[in-house]
Amino acid sequence: MLKNQSKAFASETGPHNNLRGVFVFAAFIGLLLSNSYLNAQCGFSGLNAAYCSSDAAVTLTEATTGGTFSGPGISGNTFDPSVAGPGTHTINYVNYDVYTVSTAGTYNPFLSLVGWIKAPNGATGDLQNDDDELSVAINIGFTFNFFGNDYTQLYASSNGNVAFSSYTENSYWRTSIPAVSDPNNMIAILRTDLDPSSTTTDRIKYRVEGTAPNRVFILYYENLERFNTATGDLVTTQLKLFETTNVIEIHTTENSATLSSETSLQGVENAAGTIGYTVSGRNDEFWTATNDFVSFTPCTDSQAVTVTEQPVADAGTGGNVCGKDAGNPLTFTGVASVGTGIWTQQSGPGTSNIATPGSATSTVTVDTYGSYVFRWTETNGGCSDFDEVTVTFYEPTVADAGPVTAEECDLNINLAGVQSIAGSTASWSTIAGNPADITFSSTTIFNPTVTSTAY
Repeated sequence: MLKNQSKAFASETGPHNNLRGVFVFAAFIGLLLSNSYLNAQCGFSGLNAAYCSSDAAVTLTEATTGGTFSGPGISGNTFDPSVAGPGTHTINYVNYDVYTVSTAGTYNPFLSLVGWIKAPNGATGDLQNDDDELSVAINIGFTFNFFGNDYTQLYASSNGNVAFSSYTENSYWRTSIPAVSDPNNMIAILRTDLDPSSTTTDRIKYRVEGTAPNRVFILYYENLERFNTATGDLVTTQLKLFETTNVIEIHTTENSATLSSETSLQGVENAAGTIGYTVSGRNDEFWTATNDFVSFTPCTDSQAVTVTEQPVADAGTGGNVCGKDAGNPLTFTGVASVGTGIWTQQSGPGTSNIATPGSATSTVTVDTYGSYVFRWTETNGGCSDFDEVTVTFYEPTVADAGPVTAEECDLNINLAGVQSIAGSTASWSTIAGNPADITFSSTTIFNPTVTSTAY
């Protein structure tokens, strides 16, 4: 009876049998319940589904702080498409200090009469026969990550919790989470004042089911009585630890508390005792349950992103063409890079005919003389680029030097060339006689004066 009294008046730091401890404990619980500790947000935003390799780096935003990003193109919390390179990539995020609590799953304990191993208490003892004890190390059977640390063993308490680091439990004390005092680094399956030594029908046993990488560690508290309860209030609950996903599930068949002093804790807490998650109303509070499911899922998020190589369009140099229509084509000198390309007319006085629009070296003709701008556009997925050239199609000129022959009684003569096309230019030269004797007033006008030094 003295043991039960010490537990009833315990503060969160340990057993005390004074009324002052009750007030301190109640105030502490009230403070915890005023905070939001249930369903933490998880994941990240800011990543689009697709980028071009030339796009600028983007900043990714965590739903909660303290997580880690990984994957191609990741540096800190930024994603750089040019560093990731073309292809489809997976960007991963994990926040080991954040768990999402859910009661929406299916109650599904593993039930079998064979294949279980008794949780040991020392070299020869069984935990199911002892009160207020912590087991020796139990092999999980695989590596399990809890609050960012990898473990292959755990310690089971006769009071309905496991810890990933050993601590001394020689008496039961009430605690809510988070709390810096022991037990820490803990999963409270259904931590309450249990007494496995009171009957011979209760069981604390474990097993590993499945094959790698999808094994499940199962710890089963079956028909355990609370300490010193004449009503025989029982607890039957099961812990499942999932390999690879590191998900924690608790399947409670029965929590048949009848007295207000029979409080229970169900949740998870980190090694420092500074972060804890639990179901509302179960943070060392009075509650009952039948065929109940709770899961604690570590915060992980993965998003796919596709990076497409950015084309670099090169339309070539353009040029000039004497003539138009089918007999006077220009051959483009574009250079294809990646994806598909197409030529289009952007401007010009007439209509063009591009022989092979999808070829960077297609030919082109026009039906009207003048200057045209042609654009070579390359598209690769959702990424594109273009480059432009100017091509001028000139009307052919017809040279007319004027009268074929002329006689002059002096050493000067006025030539009478005829301009055939407006805007055309002239160029005179001497093709017979001694060029050194001839001087043009201008070689680039249609009617220059020519002077000779000799008859």
